[in-house]
Parts: sequence; structure tokens; C-alpha cells
Amino acid sequence: MTDISAVNTSSGFNKTLAKILATENSSNITYVHAIYKGHEEYSIRSQYGGEIPSKVFNAFAVIFFGTCALWQLALFAKFRNKFYSIAMHLYLVGETIGYVGRFLSTNDIEGYSLENTKFYIIQFTLLTICPNFFNAAVYSQYGRFLYVYGTSKEKINEFNVFGKKLQPTLMSFILIFIDFLCIFIQGAGGNILRDADSKTQFDIGNGVYIGGIALQCFSMTCFTFLFTKLMYNIHVKQRLVFIRERDVFHIYGEDLRSYSPVGTFFLPWKWPRVIRSISLQELAQYTSNDQPTTIPIEVLSNTQAKMFKIYPIVLLIAFAFAILRCFYRLFEVAIGGWGGYLMTHEAFLIALDFVPMSIGAVITAIFSEGIVFGKIGLKVAKRIKLEHYDNRSPRKRLAYDLKQMFSSYDDSIVTPVIKPTDEKVSFKISRDHF
Repeated sequence: MTDISAVNTSSGFNKTLAKILATENSSNITYVHAIYKGHEEYSIRSQYGGEIPSKVFNAFAVIFFGTCALWQLALFAKFRNKFYSIAMHLYLVGETIGYVGRFLSTNDIEGYSLENTKFYIIQFTLLTICPNFFNAAVYSQYGRFLYVYGTSKEKINEFNVFGKKLQPTLMSFILIFIDFLCIFIQGAGGNILRDADSKTQFDIGNGVYIGGIALQCFSMTCFTFLFTKLMYNIHVKQRLVFIRERDVFHIYGEDLRSYSPVGTFFLPWKWPRVIRSISLQELAQYTSNDQPTTIPIEVLSNTQAKMFKIYPIVLLIAFAFAILRCFYRLFEVAIGGWGGYLMTHEAFLIALDFVPMSIGAVITAIFSEGIVFGKIGLKVAKRIKLEHYDNRSPRKRLAYDLKQMFSSYDDSIVTPVIKPTDEKVSFKISRDHF
């Protein structure tokens, strides 16, 4: 057995020689420990590949995500928005515990535990999987936006991305189901990797794990397109259709004649001009035969009205950062591999995981659905949803949506409308609100 004193030279610790000796004698834990004494972070048994996680950064991350979790708990106590709050809590608490695992890994390595597997698995599993719950919270907003930003019951089907065939409840269910499927696949891959005792098993586990993350990246990218299209349908297409059908270009702008309700989707720089032409609340007074389904502006404070206007945009920005983080995790394993450069250098985790997800946490803390809509706004949104589904229970809503998806006939669940009276609804709002 080679004298390990050759590992420590006057010029420093010889990592190459240490790795050769440790690999040749990997079954002798005592000998491996002696090789890396005082330099445990470089051990071939260390999960962090030559780095000790930063105590300062990970302590800050624990405090940051823990604070965000407490804030979301306070919002839940006030607004009682169950699914959104539960999903956000699973995400934020998971991130908090994940960074606790990294912080404890620091002490674990310095405490000469060459394996440091327990805390590594805690941090890697939670920091990889828990952001899926953030996605679920965002997915739940698809139906919410369609209900509260549309202008009438009829428009819910007209401006839904997939029309009547794929209703909001089913859309959210499919997206959330895929999200949890990604969690299951990633967890299954991780279990195979943990128990692998051969290269074949390791490759299978690695492939399953990468497949789970790749599916997550694909589903998030698809949702971004669907969400953008939904916002276009509600905020741009709806206005253009209204102006064209009534030929009121002289009121809202002659230049809008050249704006196609379909083609303008591919010309996003034209969207602001259309949105400024007429407010959604004004639009609701003309397009609905009964009480408009949008949240009346008078139930919102001035601050909420401004937040209501930009809520979809900022949520999409937060989701874009989550996509960036997801692709980083995919490249981390698929390109760098386990123990590769991306995985063993904490700077990448800070820049491409912590920063994107912390931005998302801040955005959703400020623009939480409870803060944006308020108690009354959430009640109005719930009423709109119940009216759209004829007061069906959640299970019956899903069953109805499935029937609609595979139905070959056009059936409407919209209740009979009330004939308009001479008395018009007055919202008393400024066009600048929306």
C-alpha cells in the first residue's frame, strides 16, 4: 500500500494522486479517510465533487425561502385560496428544507463524513422536485384568467385556446397531472440511481431521471405558448373582433383596420396599441347580454386595479424564470453528468437555480392571487366559475369537460340569459384602468 504522505507535499494537496490511491483502495474506508484527512471535500466519496457548499449562501437561502413560506401562510390565513396556497407552500417549504440540507452538508463534510449522502439526497431531491409545485400554482391560474378577464359567459368558450373542446378545468387538470407525473418519473429515476449496483442500472436510472426533467421542460414550454395565446385572445383578439363586427374604427382608431384578429398574434409589438383602444370593462357592457362576468373594478382598490392589469404579464415572467431553471437542471445531468462541472460548482446553482426561483418567489409574493383579486374578487371569480359550470361539483365539472372534449355535437352549458333591460350597468371607470 502506497505511503499516503506523498499526497501532502510542500506545494499542496495532490488531488490526482489522492484520487488514484483512493480509487485503488476504495473498499478500505479507513485508508480513504486517512488520504483525505483535512481535505474531505476532495474525497471520491464526497457528493459535492471537491467543493464545500457555502455556509453564508445556503443560510441566506434558508432564511429567504422560509420567510416567503411564512408570508404565503399569512396570505392563506387571510384569503383562504386553497389550491394556490397549498401548491405555493409545498414549493417554498421544499426549497427551504432543500437549502437546509445543503447547509448541513457543509458541516457534514467538515465533520469528516466522507459519504455525506443523507443531506446531499435531501437537498438534491427537494431542490429538483419542489419547483414542480410552483408550476402547479401557475397552472391553476389558466382557468382563473379565463373567468375573470373575459367579458361574458359566451366569451369563455370563444376565447379559450382550445375552444369548447378543452375546457378550463380539464386543461388545468391535464397540466397539473403532467406536472405530478414529472415528479413521479424523477423520483423513480432517483430511486433507481440510489440503489444501482451496476453501470447498467445506473444508466437506466439516469435515463429515467433525465426523461422526467425533459418532459417537464416540454410541458412548461407548451404551457407558455398556451398561456400567451390565451392572453392574446382575451386582451387583443377580443377587442379586434368587437371593433370589426361593429365597424367602429372611427371611434377606436382607423389604423386598426389593418390588424387581423388572427395574424396580429405573430406581431406582438402591435398588441399595446390594441389594448389601449378600449378597456375590458367597457367591452363587457356591449358584449354581454346579462351581468358581465369580469370582476367589476369597483370591488378593487386603485392598487389592485393596477396589479389586475399586469398580473398575467408578471406571472408569465415568473414562469419564464422557472423554465430557465428547469432547462439548467436538464443540462446539468444530461450534459455534465453526475459529478460533472455544472453539478459540482455551486456558482451555477446560485445563478441558474436560486436566482430564477427566488425571483419567482418574490413576484408571487407581491402578486399573489389573493392580493390581486382581494376577498371580494376571489368570491366573484368563484361565482363566475360556478355559473359557467351550472354549479356542478368539481368531480362533475371534470366529467363534463371530458364529455365535451369527445363530444361531436355542440352543447352549451351556459344558462339562459336574462333579456337586457333599459337600465344599463354603470361601472364608473376610466379607460386607462385596462
